[in-house]
Amino acid sequence: LKHREDRTRIYFLGDIHAGTKACDEEKFFDTIRDIKEARNCWWVGMGDYAEFINYTDKRFDPNTLADWLQLKDLEKLAKVEADWMIEKLRPVASQCVGLHCGNHEESIRLKYHQNVHDYICLALGVKNLQWSALTNLFFRPPNGTSAYMLKLASEHGNFGGYYVGGAINRAVMRTGEKDADIFASGHCHKKLGTPEMMIGSTNTENPQPKEIPKVVIITGTYFRTCQKGTTVYSEKKAYRPTALGSPYLDIWQQRTHHNDKNIKTEIRMALTLET
Repeated sequence: LKHREDRTRIYFLGDIHAGTKACDEEKFFDTIRDIKEARNCWWVGMGDYAEFINYTDKRFDPNTLADWLQLKDLEKLAKVEADWMIEKLRPVASQCVGLHCGNHEESIRLKYHQNVHDYICLALGVKNLQWSALTNLFFRPPNGTSAYMLKLASEHGNFGGYYVGGAINRAVMRTGEKDADIFASGHCHKKLGTPEMMIGSTNTENPQPKEIPKVVIITGTYFRTCQKGTTVYSEKKAYRPTALGSPYLDIWQQRTHHNDKNIKTEIRMALTLET
């Protein structure tokens, strides 16, 4: 007889790139609504929340600006985009584990001295995870079973690759550098994941081998590679189309009753990469 405890769900939300026509805003709004309405749900911000490209930047293209931006916004474009993102994220701010900084936030800070990442974190009252972080996630089941902890290693990331194999291989390699049960990375705009397994041993006088599960996640995007009516940089550089949206991870305890004296409790994780 198997008994499944209540699940905790964690979304990994990043590479939104608000402020450009290539951002699928409706899909982003759908994700925010799902997070708000789901029971026992949390999320981690993975960086690159908006474009943050000023009109004096060589990457700037006025034809790609989102329709909600106006001419008068150009003198404070980064702040307008940050305020837009703050408004959209505020309904789920209380469910946020923390926000990572991405390369778009970092570029606007270094080139134009505007720390929009700190600004967003302070406005939402959420933890600033900087570029990368190690986070201990504590789970307290409501039915009296024992609490447990999982280690999350997360980062905006700096690797990519034209094919999915290169990206997931690099992510799996990165997990070897982190003592974590969950590894999550963004940046490359792919939505991928794989279960991995490590071999460990029990903490006993006579140690026994045991399998230690790990989940590796590349956290997706809301930026369309090709957009009707305009030509964005991803199309010019012939990037591959990507599946939009955010992956999420369900975590729960599963108890297996072999008999009255033999009850086994396991921590289970299920990754969803729906399009």
